[in-house]
Amino acid sequence: MSYLKDCHIDKALERLKQTYKSYKSLGFINFITHAFYIKQEALLLLKNLHELSPYESFNKLQIHPLHKSQKSELVEFYNLASISVFNPDRLIEKYLDDGHKCFYATKNDKMIGYFWWGGKQSNYKNCLPILRYIHKKCLKQNDDVLGIDFFILPEARGDGTALEFYAKVCRELNHLGYKHMFGSVLSDNRAARWTYDLLGLAVIKKVTIHRLFNYKTFIMLSDA
Repeated sequence: MSYLKDCHIDKALERLKQTYKSYKSLGFINFITHAFYIKQEALLLLKNLHELSPYESFNKLQIHPLHKSQKSELVEFYNLASISVFNPDRLIEKYLDDGHKCFYATKNDKMIGYFWWGGKQSNYKNCLPILRYIHKKCLKQNDDVLGIDFFILPEARGDGTALEFYAKVCRELNHLGYKHMFGSVLSDNRAARWTYDLLGLAVIKKVTIHRLFNYKTFIMLSDA
């Protein structure tokens, strides 16, 4: 019971934190408007993992699978990178308990980014609504995989770092027996869309997200 209580407290505090950030960034009028209704558009992406990428041959990074014994190192990275997560320790623990896995990248022996992913059998209850939706609607086979979260330190970006990291993750997933990877990107995120296009991710659907009262989310798929 104590664990469930802590989970509810964490969720409530996370909502308050996100609400305050929204208020600071949007201003009072826009904040009130967004509190009632938000509409976002994203793109559903698909990558055939058997396809080779020229960015795999880059040699600036080393890619490692995260083991549970290294969780504290990733928690420290979240904190040092000021990633907007209320409780990184609890989030990472939940991801691992739900069956998700992580690759992290190092450059000159320093961690510079991570990539979370899950398979068909993973539990997505602690993920964003759009990821839960994609898991339910799109992951049909055991060799399907879903990208959950991809982050690289701002100061480490550039010089093909994101391209190399993502391409090498795709190769590792293919070696593990996966054939297709799904993902999503906000339609107005031009930088990320350009990166994914270079990596060979195809846009297969448009995802429209309606959020009411900052609580209830409705998602619809349509042709891109």
